[in-house]
Amino acid sequence: KIPQKTQMTSFSFRIYGGKVLTRALAVISSGKRERELTCNVKASSDCVSFTTNHDDKSLQAVVMLGAEGFVEYLPPTSPIGFGVNLSHILDILALYGASIPSLSIQLRYPGADNSLTLILNEAGKVSQCELRTKPSSVPWSLPFDQYPVQCKISLRSETLKELVCDFEGLAIVATVSVIPFSSLELFGEGSSGECKVSIPSRSDAVFAFECAAGMSSRFLM
Repeated sequence: KIPQKTQMTSFSFRIYGGKVLTRALAVISSGKRERELTCNVKASSDCVSFTTNHDDKSLQAVVMLGAEGFVEYLPPTSPIGFGVNLSHILDILALYGASIPSLSIQLRYPGADNSLTLILNEAGKVSQCELRTKPSSVPWSLPFDQYPVQCKISLRSETLKELVCDFEGLAIVATVSVIPFSSLELFGEGSSGECKVSIPSRSDAVFAFECAAGMSSRFLM
């Protein structure tokens, strides 16, 4: 036998039920499950963040999980990061039933050969998966803090999801506009037609609506 090189665990966290983790990672995947999408994982003393950068630089998505949401958390002595295939993590969570409330999910790094270890335990049945990692890619420089925030809108995620799904089959380009003290408007146009939806600021789907100045942006669906 060739002796394997042992490594100290830099960080690990454990949660019960993977619904929150699965939904969070699915959001930053943005439906790009058909190809490899690298997720940059960064662990610090108080949180673990997952970041994806799309190749065409059209989208950068970040989700952060606070340490207070973990059943157990072993933070690193200093911030540490690595890259891993996001689709593989989502496939493992789906395969082993991340929606089961009693399922214990532990992520640990590094494993053998600097791999990311996923340990899933459900009623004593333990499955362990090792995923290859690579050095973290350099994040894009997006200086959001240099620009004043003109609008802050909080609305039900289900409502926004339904609207995006409806627009996706019809529109190629979508325009999102905010009318001060009035509404949030979505306008879509494509080869098969046009559609427009207006969400009033006083709608039950809107939790908060703050807008100092009108704005309008166009996005590819």
